[in-house]
Amino acid sequence: MRLMPACAFTFCALLLATGVIADDKPTSSSKMMLKAPTGDIAAGMQHEVRVIAASMGPKGVTDWHTHPYPVTVVVTHGTMIIEMEGRESKTIKAGEAWLEPVNVRMRGINPSEIEPVSGYLFQVSEPNAPFLQPVH
Repeated sequence: MRLMPACAFTFCALLLATGVIADDKPTSSSKMMLKAPTGDIAAGMQHEVRVIAASMGPKGVTDWHTHPYPVTVVVTHGTMIIEMEGRESKTIKAGEAWLEPVNVRMRGINPSEIEPVSGYLFQVSEPNAPFLQPVH
């Protein structure tokens, strides 16, 4: 019988913590932006995670390059176009995410004449592996 008050207290605490019966609204939320399988990372070995804040000015263009490991792009401001050799271009707008293909020749373009583009790049790779390989 002593279990009932403890359960009731725990249940009320949970409702308050999640904002269900609180006067104020919850202060956090989450949204799945991208879920994509990748078989490009070897199991059983050490990895490092890289998170890179990136930006590009109006009409900016990166050099042609490849990535030896998967890169997830999250655009937070503006629009970016990824041109890829032998594939259709991909447009990524603010609030969108995309997984770049491995070992595909590509470059990033900011099509705006007035707005910069910015966001984050996420990569899991072998420790100290190059983030990208320049291609000429």
